[in-house]
Amino acid sequence: MTRSAIMLNACLLAVLMGCHHVVTPGTIEITALSRQQVHIAFDNPSDVLRFDLTDPSVFRYTSSPAFGGALELSGTAKYDPPYRSPLALAILREPIFSDFEMVCTAYQTGREYAHRDLCFVFGYQDPSHYYYAHLASKGDANAHHIMIVDGADRRPVTSARSTGVGWGRPVDPHQIRIVRKGANIRVYFDDSDQPVLEANDTTFPSGRFGFGSFDDTGAFAHIKIQGESVSD
Repeated sequence: MTRSAIMLNACLLAVLMGCHHVVTPGTIEITALSRQQVHIAFDNPSDVLRFDLTDPSVFRYTSSPAFGGALELSGTAKYDPPYRSPLALAILREPIFSDFEMVCTAYQTGREYAHRDLCFVFGYQDPSHYYYAHLASKGDANAHHIMIVDGADRRPVTSARSTGVGWGRPVDPHQIRIVRKGANIRVYFDDSDQPVLEANDTTFPSGRFGFGSFDDTGAFAHIKIQGESVSD
C-alpha cells in the first residue's frame, strides 16, 4: 500500500470514530467523544476512593443528619502545591469531560469572613494546570473568581462576576452548578438564573473535576456531571 493510501485510510478511520484530530505522519492520535453522565451519591464510604486527595488526613466520608452522605473536608491541608493554588483538593479520577454541566450540593462549614470559600475544579490536567471556580463571601483581586493555574501562580480569567455569595450557616446546603460550552464557562449559585461567575477561555479544552478549598472546611454531596466525555 502506498504512503498516500495509508494516510487516506487513517483519516477515514478517524472520521468514522469521531476523531477531532490526527497527528501525522506515522502516528494517529484519536480522541473519541461520547455523552456520559456521572452521579456520586456518597451512599457508601468507598465513593471516597474515586478521588485523588492532596492530603488524605483532611478528607473523609461522612454520613450525618446535617449532610447525609458526603465527602467532608475537615481541616487545612498540609500540601505544598507547585504554584500558589488551593491546598485541599479531591480530584475525581475519571471521567475526562470537555463540554459539561456539573451540579453539586455543597456546605461551607467554616467561619464567616471575606475569603470564606469553596473551590470547584474542572479542566484538570495535573497539579500545575487546571481551572477552578473560587466561590467566596466577598470578591476582590484574589477571591470569588474563575481562576487558572497554568504553570504559574493562580490568576483570574473572570469576565463577569457578582460581589460574592452568601454561605449562611454550616448546615445550609447550596446548589453549585457549572456549565461549560466551548470557551464559555458559567458558575451558578443556588437557584439563581444568572451566573455569579463567568469566563471565556480555551487553555484547557477538557479535563478532570475536583472539589475542595483554599484553606477552609466544607462538605460535598450528590455530585452529578453530564456532558462530552473524552477518551483516548
